[in-house]
Amino acid sequence: MNKLEIDGVLGAVNAFAVSDDGKRAYLSDPRVDTFIRLNLVNGHRDTLIWADRSFHHPRWLCYCMFTMHREGGTYLPTLFYNKRRKTFLLITFFVDETKLVLHKTQENIVDISPVRQERMAYSAHKDESELHMIFYDRYERHLHNSEEQKPLPFVYACFNCHTLKLITRRGTLPIGQWELPFVAHQSIRFISMESSSTQLASQQITNEMRDTNWNIKSVAADLNDALPARKAMWINAWRRGMGWFIVCEKQIENFEASRCLTLWQLDVLDYKWRKLPATFTVPIDATNFALRVDMKNIAFLHCDYGREAAIFRMNLDELMVKREDDAVAAATEQSFRDDEILDTDDKNISYLADISNSEIICPICLDTYDDPRTLTCGHSVCNNCIEQMKASVALFAVLLVVNLQLYRQQDSQLTIVCEVLKYFILDAIEALRKVQNLSFTNLRCAHCRKLCDDEDLWVCDECALEDEELLSNIVSESVTEGHRRVLFCAHCILKHHVNHRTDELSKFRERYKAAKEVNEVYKQKGDEILGNFRSHLTQKLQTDLYEILEAEFRKSLRDTFNASAYASDDTGKSADDIVEKFQERLLQISSNIEAELYNVLGKNEKRLSRYERPTDL
Repeated sequence: MNKLEIDGVLGAVNAFAVSDDGKRAYLSDPRVDTFIRLNLVNGHRDTLIWADRSFHHPRWLCYCMFTMHREGGTYLPTLFYNKRRKTFLLITFFVDETKLVLHKTQENIVDISPVRQERMAYSAHKDESELHMIFYDRYERHLHNSEEQKPLPFVYACFNCHTLKLITRRGTLPIGQWELPFVAHQSIRFISMESSSTQLASQQITNEMRDTNWNIKSVAADLNDALPARKAMWINAWRRGMGWFIVCEKQIENFEASRCLTLWQLDVLDYKWRKLPATFTVPIDATNFALRVDMKNIAFLHCDYGREAAIFRMNLDELMVKREDDAVAAATEQSFRDDEILDTDDKNISYLADISNSEIICPICLDTYDDPRTLTCGHSVCNNCIEQMKASVALFAVLLVVNLQLYRQQDSQLTIVCEVLKYFILDAIEALRKVQNLSFTNLRCAHCRKLCDDEDLWVCDECALEDEELLSNIVSESVTEGHRRVLFCAHCILKHHVNHRTDELSKFRERYKAAKEVNEVYKQKGDEILGNFRSHLTQKLQTDLYEILEAEFRKSLRDTFNASAYASDDTGKSADDIVEKFQERLLQISSNIEAELYNVLGKNEKRLSRYERPTDL
């Protein structure tokens, strides 16, 4: 972790956003009630101007902000609290990069009821193309000592950057102290540190979020039995299913007080804490922390101390590789024979950090090499660039602009001698593309948590059959989304799943797709059969049972009200008896039908063991 030589904005608190490429930051300056655009590369800062001057009024309290890129422009969705209207609003601004003006384009009301404003706490972050905001009632222990504890409410709001639509979901938390919410794998998560171990409550984000649907599990300590400090200040963020936490703990050394900041990772798939090698010290008066993670897994921490604001930057991918946990320990204890089994493509990724842009960028078109060729001078250019130069200049005078210098080559045999493939560049480009694909797919081994390509992942069929949650859930649209807990790299498959029935992910995906198609076909046939059965059953009940009972009942009534057959004073009593007997008969028929259904369905039911069930593909 390193501190940038760039000052932040004092008092911005959580109103801090980072662009997707990590090159610019946007902060709210409460001292002048405006936004600041900060270049994180050279430190240049610009003050953005409101097109609507009403936002300059202090009644607009900025809580947090995000960046959004659409059609080549930059937008800033910002969460405000309007003190006059007493409501939260998510307002989207378009940034005029030339005139540095903020234009309001959209307004969404964020209704946080039944969360109470005086006890509200919240977490907010951008993950891919969605803005997640979670509001909840803050737990206050002294309010619950004298009264029965009641579940506290929460409100989840999600803004889609593509559709520009805002959805909200409401629910109640489990009994207890739950805080630091985040979103991972389409589920909302809350943390509780009341007990000695951390508890994680999870619930799938659906239209109806019930308090009975919470899945509560304990989070295990890391390899060194370490847990984050409970009595400390916590700052959280999340990205691609991973929860990230900065834990700020007070410490005293040499009679001087300061704050020690540590970085922790929480993986919701294996419910385990992992402490990353990123520890640093800030002054004791440090406050107003805000943590953001960009698309490249670079984390930015903004905080105030004294009369200045600082920004720290961390590469989370590098820190995960250096962490001292079971993933690294498992890798170091492997023998040379195990290492030979690993795909050699992983080696291409390891040396990418040493490849400079000059080795993969064509000096003519300034883009990644496309069909690169090496000239006799040793420089490489795209084959298409060579053809264009040959068409525009003489064959004996090909100009090469390399490293801002001009070279002249005089060789009549240029087209024969110079067109030699530079295989190292091709390998570098292929490895670079592979790393980019890995960041987009975000597929990890369920055991060692290493990012893997589709070709490097295997599915353990036996573990899938043992996974009760996987068997009980509806089949997911994506095979990787539904089977993340049983996806393993080749290394972990060989070590931890010996004698298990396994399949390559590509082949498993084909079987998965085929099974879904067959399932849809027979599902339609089953729906058609059930529809015919329903119509037949309804017709039979109506014609053979309902109409007969109706005719008998009406005949009994006609006989009852026949003046020649009954005395007038007994007519009403006889009618009541007929109605009562008719009701009893209907109840008896209903009981007989229910008993017959039990005989037909209940006695023939056979409970299959999980090994006799069909594989959930």
